[in-house]
Amino acid sequence: MSAFAFLGSVAHPEVLLKGTWKEISWTYDRVDLPQSTDSTVDGFLEEQIKSEITKDLIIHKSETWTFDERANLFLTKEGNQNETLNWRLKGRGHILKLLHSDGVHEFYQIKELTDDKMVLHFENDMHARGIVRIEFEKLRD
Repeated sequence: MSAFAFLGSVAHPEVLLKGTWKEISWTYDRVDLPQSTDSTVDGFLEEQIKSEITKDLIIHKSETWTFDERANLFLTKEGNQNETLNWRLKGRGHILKLLHSDGVHEFYQIKELTDDKMVLHFENDMHARGIVRIEFEKLRD
């Protein structure tokens, strides 16, 4: 089998992305925190870091994301569509750019994308790159 034939059988990320995805987990990767014997201090520091990382992140917890062929992203929460954004893939198809109607941009690194699973990491300018992990499963009609 030639390399060209093999590459031809791999779906482009844009094709895999289209459809409806349900958030199944939203987690923070562990940050290197100063060691302390006081769990209250550790918890406080971790919350401070979470707060700093997500201060510019528009959190989409417990939502369904539907990507259409016209680059629209429909966000649905509790059965009600609450926002429509535009989306683009950047780089080699591994960066997801979301554009809100007010001009705010969000960037996510696509860590995994298959027919039924997507994992995004939040891209930020802090030293804690990739700290927010959002996992999705694709919904079938």
